[in-house]
Amino acid sequence: MILRPSCQVIRIVVRMDNPARWAGQCGKVLLLLLLLLVLCGGAAAWDADAGLPAALVPVGAAVRASSAQAGAASVVDGDLATFWQSDAFFPTGHVIRADANSFLQLCSKTPSACTSSSSPAVNMSAATDGSFLTGVGLTAGGATNVWAVVELPTPATTFFGVGLRCTTPGTVTVEVVLRDGSSLQLGTYTQQQNNNYVTLRFTGSLSSTASGVRVSAQNSFTLTELCFISESPFETITVDMGSVKEVTWICTRHYTGSAVLATTLLGSVDGSEWQLLANLHHDAIPMIPTKITTTRLRYIQIRDDMALTDWSKASVWEITAYDENGPYGALPTPNPRASVSLAKMLGVNGIWGWGTQSYSDANKTSVGPSLYTACSTHGRNYHNMNWDVKDPDNTPNYEAMADGKGTEAQGWLNWDTEYEAWVKSGLEVEASIQFTASMFPVSAWTDPEQDGYNYANAFAAHFGPSGAALIKVMEVGNEPWDYPAKFYQSVLRGFTNGAAKGDPKMLIVPCALQANSLEEANATSGNYIGTRVTSDIASKLDGLNAHAYSFVYNQTGARVGTYPENPASTMQSVRAMLRWRNA
Repeated sequence: MILRPSCQVIRIVVRMDNPARWAGQCGKVLLLLLLLLVLCGGAAAWDADAGLPAALVPVGAAVRASSAQAGAASVVDGDLATFWQSDAFFPTGHVIRADANSFLQLCSKTPSACTSSSSPAVNMSAATDGSFLTGVGLTAGGATNVWAVVELPTPATTFFGVGLRCTTPGTVTVEVVLRDGSSLQLGTYTQQQNNNYVTLRFTGSLSSTASGVRVSAQNSFTLTELCFISESPFETITVDMGSVKEVTWICTRHYTGSAVLATTLLGSVDGSEWQLLANLHHDAIPMIPTKITTTRLRYIQIRDDMALTDWSKASVWEITAYDENGPYGALPTPNPRASVSLAKMLGVNGIWGWGTQSYSDANKTSVGPSLYTACSTHGRNYHNMNWDVKDPDNTPNYEAMADGKGTEAQGWLNWDTEYEAWVKSGLEVEASIQFTASMFPVSAWTDPEQDGYNYANAFAAHFGPSGAALIKVMEVGNEPWDYPAKFYQSVLRGFTNGAAKGDPKMLIVPCALQANSLEEANATSGNYIGTRVTSDIASKLDGLNAHAYSFVYNQTGARVGTYPENPASTMQSVRAMLRWRNA
């Protein structure tokens, strides 16, 4: 990246949700962390997506689905909002699937396997062609009843049921023919039950190997489609990584809910022989990281064993894989620096008055900023923009505020009084200028870039190191993720230019962003750095800002705390920000 030629120490700011709760706990701080990352000057080609981890599954990889092939590419598009949804196995989806219907096209490929009572003999191809628009008219010929038999090319050792659609004036009996010559009646297809033009399934348990299926009736009937279903309904989607790779982590978003009985993760080198990698929870909603024993694979498959109900469908949003470094990629090469004490790295989040409903007092050691100087040297204040101005189009008058006239929005407020206590207590202050769409909607900003410029110019000129010397770092928003990316770009650009004009010594960082998960360039909300920080803006920034917590989604989809070193921990998203910074 081409970045502003200044280097700042990496700082970790402790998030303090309840200041009073942590009084006297400097030696026991085990809180979630906020990292402010260093940017150092240097020239390189611009790459907005430089932080993205290198997945083993390339975007746009070849995908094969058991059904609904047209939507299969959605599972490798890098977008967690798009998904593949299967067709329904029942009542009719199985008919056209070669992996589910052993009879499909059999009568056209092997006519001798398909016989009937009709005389002269009829072409039975339409009975197994997968189409409901064709059929075979069957008659008794010289027999005492009307029948048709379809024999399997190879006797089946597994059996789920028979699918049948026909048109009959009476009753059609459905039987499985066994290898020993006997048969098992599964049920009947009757006109009286209004079954005509409906695909029914007949299931049963066999005592020996099946060799075929026989349907018979007392009267002539039309056989539209006959299916042999060798196993319970299932759906699969298979990703081809393009070559054999060593895989340790597989991340999937595979929620299907009650439509599925079980979900399994499978892997293969050749696409034919499969090994079970993991049993997944089909009702887990988020993207789930699954660690496996490092295995050489080319193909990754999710298999859903479906509920035995009509219209049940499987869904998969995304499938990707990583090496032993995990979903956030490898750690960047260390850049050793002079030793820095932990206190020099740690900071504390605070607010006006620190919950006391009055200005902070540096002389009070039991509450406020002085309480935390024993274990930290940085203080970050949530500085609400709407405490300064009623409208983002208005420029704050901090000189009037310093004269005791308050701000436009709060007539009693003097930020100087508050920040002086922070500085006197020994904290280096960062102001997080808070604004959100709920505070100031997009429509309230007449010219977002100019409005940002005016605010930052006035803020930096008054509070910056060359002015009152109360604030060293200005953060352009805390988590203003409810704004569109292009809008935030404009505000950020205005802030960076305005702060540089107001006080070139004021350090400027963007709001909390992340570099590991793509979003649409025209997204109406989000926090991806690649769509919110452009090359011209990056060159004027002094640091990056990431809110990284040590959580992970477990196999049930629950968000749980984990040790920060866990490669799947969201704390590791900092790796992506470091790559983005270093690119």
